[in-house]
Formats: sequence, structure tokens, C-alpha cells
Amino acid sequence: MTVQKIPPAHDDVARIEDELIQSILDAPGDEIREYLSEIGEDATKISTDVASTIQRAIGMCGQEQLRQAKDELQAWRTQQSDSLFRPLAQRQTIASHLRSASSGIPLMLAARKGKTLSTSDEEGLAEDLEEAERLERDAEKE
Repeated sequence: MTVQKIPPAHDDVARIEDELIQSILDAPGDEIREYLSEIGEDATKISTDVASTIQRAIGMCGQEQLRQAKDELQAWRTQQSDSLFRPLAQRQTIASHLRSASSGIPLMLAARKGKTLSTSDEEGLAEDLEEAERLERDAEKE
């Protein structure tokens, strides 16, 4: 013998409500306008209100997605060890260290080997660090 589970009354009400909503969504627009006119409602105003509500919901979803993306980016940045993501003081220390590196330590910049940093290398490094700082500031503003 199989015993059927009797659903609680609120499940039946929720199912009926879902079916009613689906029937409204499936109904042709002209039938809905006709029905609204029959009950004395302004179909144009209701249509405008619904469209406005949908646009607000879309905007709120977009803002939430943007907030989540910013949070994910910040979490990712904190896990990075690249010099671009280090604090400004650390990047400046790195640049100072590179500038004062001993001539006995070979460096590779601009895809060539050299014994010391040339003036051009130092200027390029400074420009790159400035650009990285600008990019980070721009990212923080967004």
C-alpha cells in the first residue's frame, strides 16, 4: 500500500499563485489591455509602471554585480605578489633598489642584458611605475 503525502495548504496556495502569474505572463497583450479596461484601469499607466519597475530591477542587479566584481577584484589583488599590486612605498623601494643595484649584478631590461641601469632604463622604469599607479587610481575610482 502506498501512502500519498498530503501537501500543506500553503503549498497549494503557492502553486495556484504561481499558475495565476504564469497565465498572466502567457496571455496576449491585447487580452490584458481589454481586461484592464473592463475593470476600469488605465492599461497605458500600468504598462509604464511595470516597464519602470523592470528597469529599476535591472539597474539594481547591475549595481550588485558591479559591487561583487569590485569585491572579487580586491580579493584577487590582495593575493597577488606582482609589483604592480604592491603598495606605493614598496614599489618605490623596489625602484630605488634597482637604481642603486651594484654593477656586479647583471640586470635585464628592455629585452637586453646590461651591467647597470642606463638613464633611459631608469626613466622607462619611472614611467612604468607612474602608469601603474595611474591605472590603480583609475580602477579604485570605478
